Amino acid sequence: PPPFGAAVATALMRALNVMRQRRRSTFDFVNEDCVLCADLVTQEERQLISTLAAARRGRRSEALAHATMLCEGEAPQDLVEAFERMAVLLGEWPVA
Repeated sequence: PPPFGAAVATALMRALNVMRQRRRSTFDFVNEDCVLCADLVTQEERQLISTLAAARRGRRSEALAHATMLCEGEAPQDLVEAFERMAVLLGEWPVA
């Protein structure tokens, strides 16, 4: 709720920038215009969602495992910390 929307958007942008800086390869998205692909999720999207979910629940080792894959081994703790900060901002860390 307001006035936190901008802060949440900024926190998400920071987390995605950390991921972008760590990856050597491109991040694959499902083509949103593909009718047949609408129910699919790429491996990268799945790792991103799993990293955020684990960080929200305070499961740091699980989040680090997903972030390691997502960041291709390059400083995954930075991405986990960015998602943990976002979860704190949302009042969701750790969620039971």
